[in-house]
Amino acid sequence: MDPYASEKEQIEAIRTWWRENGKAIVAGVVLGLAGLLGWRYWQHYGQARADHAAMEYARMSAAIAQGKDEGARQWGRQIIADYASTPYATLAAFAIARLDIDAGHTQAAERRLQWAFDQAGDEDLRRVAALRLARVQLSAGRLEAAGKTLATVPPGGFAAEFYQVEGDVYVARGDKAKARAAYEAALKALPKDAPAEQRRWLEVKLDNLGAAPSAKAAS
Repeated sequence: MDPYASEKEQIEAIRTWWRENGKAIVAGVVLGLAGLLGWRYWQHYGQARADHAAMEYARMSAAIAQGKDEGARQWGRQIIADYASTPYATLAAFAIARLDIDAGHTQAAERRLQWAFDQAGDEDLRRVAALRLARVQLSAGRLEAAGKTLATVPPGGFAAEFYQVEGDVYVARGDKAKARAAYEAALKALPKDAPAEQRRWLEVKLDNLGAAPSAKAAS
């Protein structure tokens, strides 16, 4: 706009500019407001879904506590179907898998835990899923699958648990040297505030392996 134009010319220039650009500006403002309101709605919607999922999970937990396993399974399947994107779906899958294991349905438990591992958005939940899945695979004698499962995700804050299951896999394979190394690594990885029972259990597993080869040679 020419700074030396008369006031009338300036007004006319503004009107002309508005006719040419006004619609685009209004559309931009509308889209911006819609995006902001949409984001707020999405946040509210996401929180509402999480709240509903939490209520359903509480009902499932209550059914388990009351020994109503079939009712708990129904609640769990509903949570998984309706709230798959929430952490409660993963927790529900864990609970159903536990019921499957107790009922001797190992394959069903493995499928459920594999789903939990694949779907979990939270890394710690994925680690827990990997640990539980590896244990089920180990109990089924699927040692190679258990080892691969443990290797699919970094252990993070669950290093002691990962090393322990790894040691169990090596024991099942008959490799005492690697089992010993894994159990020793698990002991070192235990946090200071770990339950005393967890440390004692690892020490028992080490004792069950017998003396290390170097210790035998020294004696």
